[in-house]
Amino acid sequence: MTTQGPTDNRRLAGMAVMGVSAVNLAASLALLLLLRPGTLAGGSVTDRMTYIVTNRFVWTAGWLLWVLAALSLVGLFYVLSEHLDSRMAGLLRYARALAVLGAAPDIIANLINAGVLADMPARWLAASATVRPVVLEEFAVWDRFAVLLTGGLANLLYGLAGALLTAAMFRTAAFPRVLAWGSAVVWGLALAMSVAGFAVSPAALEPTVGATMALFIAWSFAVGYVFLYRRAGPLRHAGVQAAFAPTGGP
Repeated sequence: MTTQGPTDNRRLAGMAVMGVSAVNLAASLALLLLLRPGTLAGGSVTDRMTYIVTNRFVWTAGWLLWVLAALSLVGLFYVLSEHLDSRMAGLLRYARALAVLGAAPDIIANLINAGVLADMPARWLAASATVRPVVLEEFAVWDRFAVLLTGGLANLLYGLAGALLTAAMFRTAAFPRVLAWGSAVVWGLALAMSVAGFAVSPAALEPTVGATMALFIAWSFAVGYVFLYRRAGPLRHAGVQAAFAPTGGP
C-alpha cells in the first residue's frame, strides 16, 4: 500500500511536467516531419493542397496532437503554480487565466487545420476549372485566419502568461535561477513568435517556432526533473513503514 504525501505529490508533478515536454516534442516532430509540407512553409497553395489530400490521415492526426499539446501547456501552468511561492498566488492566478485564454484560439486554429483545411483539397481537385480559384482563395483565407489565431493571438497570451509565471519563479527562493532565466527566454521567444504570427510571415515563423519549441521542450523537462522530480524523496510504502515501526512492546 502506498500513501500519498507532499513528497509523492511533488514526484507526480515532476512526471506530469516531463510529460508536457514529451507531448510537445511529439507535436514538434510531427510538424517538422509530417505537417510542414502542408503549411505556409510548404510552398505554393497548390503544392500544399496536393500534399494534404494525399496525406489526409497524417495531416489530421498531426493537428489533433497539437490540440493535446495546447491542453498540456495549460496543465503545466496549473501544476507549477502549486509548487511556487504561495505569496505569488494572485499573480499565478492571472498566469493560469491567460494560459487558458491562449489555449482557446490555439485549439480552434488546430481544429481548423485538422478539419476545415483538410477538406478543401479534395473539393479543389473535384472542382471545375472555373471554381478552383474560388476554393484556393477560400483555403488561403482560412489558413491565414488559423495562423493569426495560433501564431499571433495564442502565443501573445501564452507569452504574457509565461512572463507572470517567470516573475513568480524569480520570487520563489527554491526555484533554480538558471531555470528561471530559461523561462524568461522561452516566453520572450513566444512573444517574438506572436509578432511573426500576426505578420503571417513564413520566413519569420519558421525560426521562431523552431527556437521556441526546442527551448521549451528542454526547459520544461529540466523543470520537471530538476525542480520537482529529483527533489522529491522516495515513495513511502505504508506496509514497509509498519514493519519497521516500534511496536511499543517489551
